[in-house]
Amino acid sequence: MLGYDAKSSPGKSADAVRSVDLDQHLIARFKTQRALQAKEKLAAKDYEESTHVFTKESGGPYHPQYLSRQMGVLSQEAGLPRLIAHGFRHTSSTLMLANGVPPKVAAECLGHADALLFSNLYRTTPPHFGMIQ
Repeated sequence: MLGYDAKSSPGKSADAVRSVDLDQHLIARFKTQRALQAKEKLAAKDYEESTHVFTKESGGPYHPQYLSRQMGVLSQEAGLPRLIAHGFRHTSSTLMLANGVPPKVAAECLGHADALLFSNLYRTTPPHFGMIQ
C-alpha cells in the first residue's frame, strides 16, 4: 500500500484533454494490450473494469507511483539512466526539440500553453534533465 489513493481528474486546465497522434507501431501495441486485458478479464475472479490502457491482471489502474518506480527499474535494465515517469516527459520534450519539431508543436503536444517558455526551458536543459542519479 502506498499510503494514499490516486484520484482521476479532468486536468489542470481546459487544454488538459487533447488528441495525440499515434503511429502504426503504437496502435498495434495498444491492440495487443487490449487483447491481453480481455484474457485477464476471463481469468480473473473479480475483474475491476477500467478505461485505462494498462491495468493490473485483476483490472483497475495501477497507482501512478508504482508505475513510476517500474519505469525506473526498466530504464536501468535497458541500459539507460534511471528515469521516472515525469523524467520521460522531460526527455521527450528535449528529443522533440533536438529532432527539429517546432517548439509550438512540441509545446502543444505536452500541454504547454506558452511555446516560448517551453522552448526556453527545454533548449537550455542539460541532457540529464529528468533523470534520477
